Amino acid sequence: MRKREDRLPFCRPWIGEEEAEAVAEVLRSGWITYGPRTVEFERRFAELTGAEYAAAVSSGTAALHLILLALGVGPGDEVIMPTLTFASDPNVVEFCGARPVFCDVDPRTLLMDVESAASLVTERTRAVIAVHYTGAPVDVEALAAALPSGGPAIIEDAAHAAGTELRGRHVGALARAGFFSFHPIKNVTAGEGGMITTNDAALHERIRRLRYHGIDKDAWQRYGRRATGGYDVEYPGLKYNTTDIHSAVGLVQLDKLERANARRAEIYRRYREALADVEGVRFPEDPPWEHTHA
Repeated sequence: MRKREDRLPFCRPWIGEEEAEAVAEVLRSGWITYGPRTVEFERRFAELTGAEYAAAVSSGTAALHLILLALGVGPGDEVIMPTLTFASDPNVVEFCGARPVFCDVDPRTLLMDVESAASLVTERTRAVIAVHYTGAPVDVEALAAALPSGGPAIIEDAAHAAGTELRGRHVGALARAGFFSFHPIKNVTAGEGGMITTNDAALHERIRRLRYHGIDKDAWQRYGRRATGGYDVEYPGLKYNTTDIHSAVGLVQLDKLERANARRAEIYRRYREALADVEGVRFPEDPPWEHTHA
């Protein structure tokens, strides 16, 4: 079989001169690590999602790892997630010493089956990861109602879901915590990176410290224009912060998000029409609840 020379690339992010100039400005500024661009990126992302807090990190995988650590997930615990998700979700659970438990997905929408997830809850269950698969939202409200009161924390895997809404509310701010990815195949890219969103002040503060060696002040607070002097290492942490270089790209991408999502929706519509009569090809159905698909 002859190989096509014009094959579609796996991912070709929408990157233009605006992103290039934003990166150049950061490089010329002399401040390239966590700094004012990242602070602004966090502010803008909290504004987008309606979350009280946002913390930028080095990847979506790092984001989930930090959330689980901040929640105290560890050996002997279980974390429920759908069978249809990327390897990073069970990988991170394993690295915390906990056990991934897989629930069914709805074969029509490919989203988590809420009843299946609820049926797997035990006294060991510490969290349930609701994966907004391909940017379509899980009914997080129905999931919360199905779980025991005061039971496991719901974590939203919104890696592909910048711009997704459930009943008029943006995902990522509907549960205990949510996280997004900025890998090149995502609808907002920064090359690499991730964002954690939450309305829980205490959880946010723990995540903020865990992402940088347990230090109570980030680099901009320590050395920026309004530096406040020394710092304390409060407990062991990791090196999961992002940089102003990545955040500069992310800020430009946020400005393009609405147009980019509309363009992707149009491309998807064309694929559906072109393949509608092809035997064996099925497309996921839209979930029946009110939503906006990223």
